[in-house]
Amino acid sequence: MVLTTNIHLLIVLLFLALYALTNGAQIAIAQGVKQPLPAANFWGISAIYRAPRTFLMAMLVGNALFFAGYFIAAATLSGKLLGQLLPSGWFLWLLQVAIPALIIIFVVELGTQMLFRLTPNTVFYKLRWPLWLIYVVLWVFAWPLAWASRKWLNYPGDEEHANQVLSRADLYHALKIKGLIDSNETDDLTMVEKALDLPYIKVRECMIPRTEIYGVNITDTIDVVKRELTESRHSKLIVYKENIDNIVGYIHHQDVLQLHQKNNQNWQDRLWRVVTVPQSYPASELLATLIREHRSIAWVIDEFGGTAGIATLEDIIEEVIGEISDEYDVQEHDEAKIAPDKYQFSGRLEIDYINEKYGLDLPIGEYETLAGWIMTKIERIPQNNEEINLDPFLLKIIEADEKRINSLLLQVIKKTDNGNDIPQNEHQ
Repeated sequence: MVLTTNIHLLIVLLFLALYALTNGAQIAIAQGVKQPLPAANFWGISAIYRAPRTFLMAMLVGNALFFAGYFIAAATLSGKLLGQLLPSGWFLWLLQVAIPALIIIFVVELGTQMLFRLTPNTVFYKLRWPLWLIYVVLWVFAWPLAWASRKWLNYPGDEEHANQVLSRADLYHALKIKGLIDSNETDDLTMVEKALDLPYIKVRECMIPRTEIYGVNITDTIDVVKRELTESRHSKLIVYKENIDNIVGYIHHQDVLQLHQKNNQNWQDRLWRVVTVPQSYPASELLATLIREHRSIAWVIDEFGGTAGIATLEDIIEEVIGEISDEYDVQEHDEAKIAPDKYQFSGRLEIDYINEKYGLDLPIGEYETLAGWIMTKIERIPQNNEEINLDPFLLKIIEADEKRINSLLLQVIKKTDNGNDIPQNEHQ
């Protein structure tokens, strides 16, 4: 059967997409895809925790098969098209091989590296169903290979030591059996789950975003620094040179107080160095680094070298034990349910917290807070009293400044039969 050019092209694109998908899945697994909560434990993600070796083997097998299929189909198609323009010979053969290879290198390899390394959890979650389908189809090939690799790697005499390795689930259940955690105590369960999840948490998930950073320019006077410390109610201030994308350290309020008592204006001599890490850096490794270097703040940079945010020792510890309050923290964020479908929230409230407490099903993405979600969608900081429609939610900004969203109203809306938006309580 002779394939038409269009069908041939579709086959090439299909193999290319499948190759990119399996290639990206391997990168996401290597990055440490965070295990979801039980309520969101879809098969497409949980398979790597139930049978990680088999899942990875399925991705490897699929990657090899799809690469071979793509290369054969692409070389044949390029030969057919180029054969109409060039005479047959070694140059035509070279182009048949070079063009598919260049597409693989520059489009797929670089593209999947960037996409899956920057946002592994989000991308893996969105592609869970096609990955699950590939896993099911290739399981018959992957399982024997995974079994053989286990047997091959477990050398004689090592079986006893291999069996002593505990998975996260084994450790969790062992602690319950020993009575070290109480299954009826929600706080105990949550803390253990978070502690076990810490190696999979990236710095981007616990950092303070750049729009919420309080800082001063290194050229500011000590009076400006004191005023900013008083207004922000923070014990430390980030210090930058010219703009927030060039952080040079941080200053502690105790150092400023000592300088003030001595009438010394040279506060720049008291700067503390910050640790610099990328957004994808593991939170557990940053915790160890901060403790080892006796530092409390890390500068989190994005892929362009600019400031994505800052992460503090307190922020990372809070991922495990919950909120830590001190005299500089605002004791509670603004939150209230003012109608069956209407809420008043602080922009600093976390999406996970709102979804868990109010069941609103706000979308999850590469942001942590309500303000982060809004600014990600509209790509700017909104004005006071501005209304924003993020279907199925209607938002009204109560208070915002040039740096952050402080307070807002959120109303759940629902489509009527004729397509109009109405509040849920009116619809009911």
